Amino acid sequence: SHTCFFTLDLPAYSTTDIMYERLNYAITCCSSIDGDGTVNNAFNDDGCDSDDGSDDE
Repeated sequence: SHTCFFTLDLPAYSTTDIMYERLNYAITCCSSIDGDGTVNNAFNDDGCDSDDGSDDE
């Protein structure tokens, strides 16, 4: 994405449904952009695998 220009580059998904699923997963489950983790730590029941880099299970 390019925040200075308010644009988002997406791959050419084969269907709108696949694009929706992938984009929704990224928005819901990927906390890497949130450096301090405070937003995602508040939601422990989101059904997503942790992407915080730890190997704790």
